[in-house]
Amino acid sequence: MLRGALVPRRSLLPVAVDGERYLRFRCTQCGDCCRQHRAPITDADVRRLAEHTGRPPQSFLEWLGPDDIDMTGEPESFVTLREGRRLMTLAFEREGCVFLQNDTCSVHSARPSGCRAFPFMPELDDQKKIRRLSLLHESTCRYELDGSVEPSAVVDSYTTQTTELVAYVQRVGVWNRRQRLRRHLRRLPESQQAYLRFLGLERTA
Repeated sequence: MLRGALVPRRSLLPVAVDGERYLRFRCTQCGDCCRQHRAPITDADVRRLAEHTGRPPQSFLEWLGPDDIDMTGEPESFVTLREGRRLMTLAFEREGCVFLQNDTCSVHSARPSGCRAFPFMPELDDQKKIRRLSLLHESTCRYELDGSVEPSAVVDSYTTQTTELVAYVQRVGVWNRRQRLRRHLRRLPESQQAYLRFLGLERTA
């Protein structure tokens, strides 16, 4: 999470915006976000994690069905596989996220872009400046508002997440069209392993 020293009295933004108080967010390292929330990930996330850990993707991936996770507003992330429509997420173990160790993220420097941006939800203007800031509604983390977060860090994290997600959704669309063609030809959809190869992750799959 983004952390910093005590916030100065002056505004952190050039003009006052709705939700500026959230720039005083301070992560208390409670670990709840890693224990309570499933993390949908992109091919860019998988590549970073595989390179960072040296582990094959299937060792830290889980494929959830539409009834297993609420993806309202983002159904285009679901992939058509032999098992049905699935969402690629980080696997969960007994304590939570597969990379959670002793209440600490063991892959913090390579964590998914969605984790990096969490829990901020900025609305940006045409100059990519924050015009409104909120926290994700499902955030239940035990945060404090006595810290200091640079607005540029919020914007950079959100922009990276959005850019990678848009590119990933485009690849998912190509894959799903390919699976519809297979069904038209009376062939079964392809497997998870084939999907990872399609994403260019075969070297680590």
